[in-house]
Amino acid sequence: MPARIAKSVGRFTHLAVAASVLAVRDADLPENLGTVHRTAALCLGTSVGGSADIGERNVRRFFAKGIPRLDPLGMLEFSGHAATSHVSQLLKLTGPATTLTSGCTTGLDVVDWGCLQIADGGSDMAVVGASEVPVSEFIFALFAAGGFLSTWSGPPSASSRPYDRLRSGLVLAEAAGAIILEELEHAQHRHAPIYAEVTGHGSASEGGLAGGRRAVYTQGLEIAIKAACQAAHVRPSRIDYVNAHGNSTKDDDAAETQAYKNVLGECAFNVPVSSIKSSIGQPLSASGILQVAATALSLRDQLLPPTLNLDYPDPECDLDYVPNRARAARVRTALVHAHSLGGRVPGTHTALILSNPTRDN
Repeated sequence: MPARIAKSVGRFTHLAVAASVLAVRDADLPENLGTVHRTAALCLGTSVGGSADIGERNVRRFFAKGIPRLDPLGMLEFSGHAATSHVSQLLKLTGPATTLTSGCTTGLDVVDWGCLQIADGGSDMAVVGASEVPVSEFIFALFAAGGFLSTWSGPPSASSRPYDRLRSGLVLAEAAGAIILEELEHAQHRHAPIYAEVTGHGSASEGGLAGGRRAVYTQGLEIAIKAACQAAHVRPSRIDYVNAHGNSTKDDDAAETQAYKNVLGECAFNVPVSSIKSSIGQPLSASGILQVAATALSLRDQLLPPTLNLDYPDPECDLDYVPNRARAARVRTALVHAHSLGGRVPGTHTALILSNPTRDN
């Protein structure tokens, strides 16, 4: 970004711009994408937007010095839509552009939005992603007050421990990611690098489900997985790998395990499952898009990312969670799952089915 602009925008915008440009370059597309593909769509997601840096900085100024010391551009750059606006300008886009915020499922939901734009025939490709910078004094304090954060007292790198008996909460992180979506034949025609094919999407709300936290989580995840499999025209038993939400929280990890058992049946113990949050922490909306990217690489390289710090398996989490080391595996169909909110505030689940693209190379 030009220095004069970069100076006034939020860090979540910086990361969104960087991720989007890297995605465009990796797809062998020009950075002035919109001048070549005039219908190209854009959808970015965020949960906290610019509240961590622009928001907190201006709040301190307001209480210390009053309105005259506020950033005159703060209102624009504070908005979650700011990143979408700047990426749109940088890539010279004129097609559909929007911003989604659905908590930790956002990174998967933007993929579905992009696929729908292409399937409807309105766009020939879409840039989709998510960016999150929640590591600030106030936001960190909010997560701490809610009891969500890890209380691990050992080495910091071991704080995120999905499915481990000693797990005690999530580790807040910042990140951004973006991918390019195209209709398969369109990508093949221009000899684009193709990592994976999105074949199914499913989502579910916990708002209408009854029971305790774990039961509601399990039911919601089951609904989302079954919907994604139905959309992909694939039986759950055909899933070769699950890139899981794996938040390193007591109830959610156990509830996930039960849902996988219920949906996959007798195959559950033969399907490897891993959580990359053990490596990247929990960057909220950006976690899902990084899960999609990691799963696409698993399909390309036939290599599964490990669940780090899984040293003392929880008896309630007794599936194959690929502990501590990456693993070579045959992966043709993969499931990606993300969960948002939950507990006192009903959550949502999103599931994507990714498959090896039907190409010769």
